[in-house]
Order: sequence, then C-alpha cells, then structure tokens
Amino acid sequence: MSVEFPGYRMIVELDVGPSRAFRAVEEKTGRDVVIKLLSSEAAARPGFRPAMEKLGPVLEGLSHRNICRFYGCIESGTGLDRSVAFCYQYMEGDDLGRWYDRNSAPGAVSGDTLGIYSQIVDGVCYLHSMKVIHAGIKPSSIIVSPKGLVKLTDIGFYELAGLSSPGESHASAFELCFRAPEQVAGKAVYRRSDIYSLGVLLYWLITGQPPFVLDGKSIEDLAREIRRSGPEERP
Repeated sequence: MSVEFPGYRMIVELDVGPSRAFRAVEEKTGRDVVIKLLSSEAAARPGFRPAMEKLGPVLEGLSHRNICRFYGCIESGTGLDRSVAFCYQYMEGDDLGRWYDRNSAPGAVSGDTLGIYSQIVDGVCYLHSMKVIHAGIKPSSIIVSPKGLVKLTDIGFYELAGLSSPGESHASAFELCFRAPEQVAGKAVYRRSDIYSLGVLLYWLITGQPPFVLDGKSIEDLAREIRRSGPEERP
C-alpha cells in the first residue's frame, strides 16, 4: 500500500477509478473512512490552500442522508514525500456502475432504478441549496448500499483538486461523457453543469449507454464532440 497518514490505519486500497483511494479507520474515533489522494500537481497548485480554507468548512458542515460526509483534508510527509488527501465517510456498498450491471437491463426501467435516481437528485438539490457544486457526478462517485440507500461521494474533490479538464483527471471516455461541455472545455462550472450531468446519468440508466458514441474515438475527439454540443458552440 505504501501510503500512511498519522492517526489512520489503512485497511485496503479501493478500486474507484484513476485517483487512488483507501478504506481506513480513524484511530481516535474508530470510524470507517475513505481516504482519497490528490495528485502532487493538484496539491501544489497555488490556489489549492486558499480554496481549501474557504470551502473546507462548508463541506464539513454538509449533512444529508444522500451525501457522504466530508471529514477534512489530511496531510503526511514533506517535500517530495508529501501526500495530501480528502477524508470521507465510508459506506458499505457498490458504486452505481456495479449496481447497474447487476440490477438493470437496458431499456427496462425498474422502480428500483427510479428510486435510486430520485435519491441522487435529492442529494444534488441539497448541495445546490447549500451553494455547493459537485462537478463530478458519474456512476463511480455514487454509492448504493445493500439496502438501497444512495450517497454521493467525492463532494468538493473535483473543484478543489482542479480536475475540470480531461487532461488533468485522466478521465476514461465513459466518465468524460458525464461532464458538461463547459467543464470539458476547462471553464468554470455552475449548478447547471451538475444538472447536465444528471441528464446524462438518467439517459445512461434508461438506455445502458451514454449519449455519445464511444467506439473508435480518442479522448480528444470525444472531448471535442462534447464541447460542440454546448449551446455556445452550436451553429
């Protein structure tokens, strides 16, 4: 594992996409957490610390049944050995992609699927009511418990880590489809950016595929197509 943070006992590395993440136990409280590492480039950005000081307390104050709690930013080491991570509530379950593979059939929308989507929307509406933008809504950032409880995770991760363009986040083609055109273009994100992502998510839940053809396309070609789908790029 080779990653350690004082006060946390690392349990196992999680398979959650391009960013490394670990299940751990906070020794002081005994609670299970997810520790998600930032890239060294993101943590070294000049604007990272001021943004963290401004947004961090807001994220820590969020409380909703469909939101994974944000416990703060933690650090370990110095210099080249410095590691920075975000600490989130851990919930047993699968991400939405794995849940969908087991429980849904393309073209057949079940009550369970609609119930899951309704909880996702509830979580996003709460974030927006608190003036927080998720900016990373996609199947791998949504956890579904064995009893069907949904929680959005990675709150603040994409905004604070500066992951607004495909090159910075090493997004897969599939994940890139869930980003709004302005986000793919590296521009500022707004509440409407999350709403766009919710629309793509619903399309995928109903059809089993995103609204862009992926076969044979490079990340660059797909990003160009998504940018052109935005209102500012249309003829």
